[in-house]
Amino acid sequence: RRVLFRSFFENFAVKQAYTSNSNVANLRTDYTFSQNNRIYLTYDAEQGDTTTADPYAGYIPVANGGSGDSGDLTSFENHVISLKYNHVFSATLLNEASGSYFLSTVSQNSPFANNDLASKWNIQNVTVPGFPSTNNFPQIQFESGPTVGGSTYKPLNFRDKNISLVEGLTWTHS
Repeated sequence: RRVLFRSFFENFAVKQAYTSNSNVANLRTDYTFSQNNRIYLTYDAEQGDTTTADPYAGYIPVANGGSGDSGDLTSFENHVISLKYNHVFSATLLNEASGSYFLSTVSQNSPFANNDLASKWNIQNVTVPGFPSTNNFPQIQFESGPTVGGSTYKPLNFRDKNISLVEGLTWTHS
């Protein structure tokens, strides 16, 4: 007997494993010059990695083939150093001046990276010599939801540096 319509519970179901590891460190030192003048120095660091597995593992013939954008191997590292100075002018007037330096590095790859199936299967105009990010196989999905076609954006690598200087004057009026 052919089934023309399946219920929601009979559709194809996938399982996708996710792991996350991280290390966090914080350091703070305060110094009080006087009741009206204080300085704070902080250092915060975080390092970690995440892995999201192929949701179609075992159902398709290519290992990690379904993990183009939905699976990943990510590593990250963040460092922030900040110096803040507070000066109390009166019970209702406070000045805060601060500066910080933020450094963030991220490396995100597909578990499918560097397979170069396009060349192995003789599919033209996918792999560009000298550009290793094109070694992934292009992904096209026809579905509803957050992923609707396209090709993988991975690998994604960046190193971001930010400096901030902030001064604020707080006046409390009753």
